[in-house]
This record gives sequence, structure tokens and C-alpha cells, in this order.
Amino acid sequence: MCKYLWMVAVQVPPGGNIKSEAFCTPGEPPSFTKTIENSVIVLGKMAEFQCVVVGSPTLSVQWQKDDSWIMEDPKIERTFENNVATLRIPACNAIYSGRYTCQVANEAGQDKCSASLTVQEPPQIIEKSEVIKVTVGDPVSLDCKVKGSSELRVKWMKDGKELQSIRQHKLVFENNISSLKIQAAQKTDEGEYVFEVANHISSCCCQVKVVKMPTFNDLLLVLLVTDQVIPPSFINGVKHKLIQQDNSVSVEIEQLEKSDAGTYSCKLTNSAGSCDCSGFLTVKGQTVWLIAGSIRWWARAARLRCISLE
Repeated sequence: MCKYLWMVAVQVPPGGNIKSEAFCTPGEPPSFTKTIENSVIVLGKMAEFQCVVVGSPTLSVQWQKDDSWIMEDPKIERTFENNVATLRIPACNAIYSGRYTCQVANEAGQDKCSASLTVQEPPQIIEKSEVIKVTVGDPVSLDCKVKGSSELRVKWMKDGKELQSIRQHKLVFENNISSLKIQAAQKTDEGEYVFEVANHISSCCCQVKVVKMPTFNDLLLVLLVTDQVIPPSFINGVKHKLIQQDNSVSVEIEQLEKSDAGTYSCKLTNSAGSCDCSGFLTVKGQTVWLIAGSIRWWARAARLRCISLE
């Protein structure tokens, strides 16, 4: 918009033509009476920048994020009414963090103001161990990968008590991965562990279950001489009697014959997995040979037994 000034000059000598000239001066350039302000928003919440501008019509408004102009985007709302420019993001995520600039222009000039938007994330557990199967004596690592705005605080708990980094259990938190490292797993390490991560926004947690794999404390192929009646607690069978007591599983063979010779296997199974062991039984005449140990028994019955760890 122009403001016009007229100047009239009379040409000399008198009686000559009169010449008029018009001069155009620009209107008022835009300026901000209120600028946009820095904003910190939690993930998923609404962010809004708003500023007030004055200047001669017609004013045009453009928005910029970092080094790029913001184009039409259904996820970003922009308005300019009554000299108030507004940029609104109804649901923020991390990609909207950055520096925003509002630029206003007219024929007389332009002006701009800037502010930063920081989208903060609550903590999240993005990878975790569900069930970890361990063998007594072996090392094991419980790992959880997290993300979220700093500063993240993590802790591991078992039986309602927070675990500290000691010789048996080492706690490590690097590259957003929290690890509970058990140097040599024991039976007491079995159970449910609770992992928790928190920042100034909120916290979240998950459970990791450690299950001990069944293992054999020893393999005993024990040959027992017995002339007694088989106890009723044995599982019924014609020739092979099975019995399980605590962590001991036995097979009793009555009236040994050469056909009873061979390899016998014991398999243990629980929710974490299974394992097995085996031994070879030799029957020669009335002598029962136990290969492991070279023990001879004169007998009419034999028992093969295996014992598992608690």
C-alpha cells in the first residue's frame, strides 16, 4: 500500500506550462507485538505457537521448521485472524521437535520471530526378555531396552526388594539397555524379577521370569539286591516297576533276564525344558554288571535310579 504526496512546480519563465509530480511512499512494515515462545510438550499432547503482528495490509504469514518451509499438512493447523497468527499441532510426536519460525511480510517489508519445540517422551520398554532358562552355575543376563526423554532411571527388583550391584549381581545401563548380570546362577536366583524405568514424566515396568533348567546332580545306576515284596507305592507293571520320590526316579526290574540288558535313559522335563541321561546294563548269567563302576551283584532284581538337582 502506498501513501501518495503531490508536489506542484511552476515552470519559469512565467506563462509556461505547470507540471505536477506524484511520489509514492510505502506503508507500515510488519512487526510483532507478541512473539512465539519456547514450548516443552509431552508426547501425544497438543503444541501451539501464537504471535500478534501489526502492519499495513496485505499481510502474508509463512511458517518454517528448522531449515524447511512447512507445507500443507493435515496434522498441522495454521490460522491468521485479526492479526493473530497461530500454528497448532494437535498430537505431538518426536519428529515435531525443532525450531519454528513465523515470517510475516507485506509490500513494505517483513519480520520474523522464532522459538523451539521440545517433545518429551515418557519412558517405554521396547525390548525385554520374557522367560529366561538357566542352568545352575552358568552366567545369565536379564536385558531390557528402553527409550524416553532423559534422565532415565532404572532399577531391578526381586521379592519386593531393589537389587544392588554386587559381586553376584551386576547392574549395567548403557545405550538405553539395562542389564542384570548374574555371574553364576543359583537355585535362589529362580523366580520373577521386576524391571522399572522412570523419568520426570512417568514410569513403567515389566516382569522377567527366570526358570531353572532341570539337571542331574549325579547319574546313579544302582543295583539293589531285594527279595522283598514290591511296595504298593510303585507304579503297577508286570516286569518294570517305576517309582518317583522327591527328586529320585527309579526303575526296578524283577526276574532279570539277558533280554533286560541294554541302554536305559532317564528324561526330566519341566516348563523350562528337558534333559536326559543314560547308562548301560549288562546281564550275564546270574551276575548283573553295572558298567559305570564295575560293581557285581548276585541278584534277582535290579534298580536303575537317577537323581535331579533341586
